[in-house]
Amino acid sequence: RRTSFETKVQIDGKATRAWADYRAARPGLWIFGAGDDARPLVRLARELGWFVAVADGRSHLATHSRFPAADQVQSLPTSELTGSAMDKIRVLPTDAAVLMTHSFEQDSHILAALLNDENEFPCAYVGVLGPQRRTREALAEAARLRRITADADRIEGWLAQLHAPTGIDLGADTSASIALSILAEIQQTLNAATALPLRQVRATKMEIC
Repeated sequence: RRTSFETKVQIDGKATRAWADYRAARPGLWIFGAGDDARPLVRLARELGWFVAVADGRSHLATHSRFPAADQVQSLPTSELTGSAMDKIRVLPTDAAVLMTHSFEQDSHILAALLNDENEFPCAYVGVLGPQRRTREALAEAARLRRITADADRIEGWLAQLHAPTGIDLGADTSASIALSILAEIQQTLNAATALPLRQVRATKMEIC
């Protein structure tokens, strides 16, 4: 059970109070794409104490020397993004994933690999960099790769599960500010927060009280 709880257990026939303190694992962030714009995203996520992994089909970019702050860096050729590839890189249901490969082919294969047997995206957050129209086309290609019959309604259903484009509106126009907008949306999603200014949240709470 994923909560702290108190109970009583029998030890040598005597009821003894026991307390279990649940501590959730640190958030995990999978960054698919090892371009220069991924580097500030890795650094900021590590500053937050997250587990950060980077994967890319371009082995010359997916290196530890380029991402020294990452917990894991992996070359993931497009040809390997089939079957149990996602099991191999251990993307968990509580993790966040961001696709920023700048490659339609890679993004399509990654989206296809992320889909589970129920044809859903099981991660807590899946963000895709780039225009929504491109993501919609990548989803259609992912369906073709998975041999799934996907009409417009199913594509829109998948799109609704994604954060595409990824990030929140901060007026970001640099790699670092875009990384901040992405992490802000992930943080908001994982914690089911409002993302409203704190002064507005506090004013609302005072009105309720």
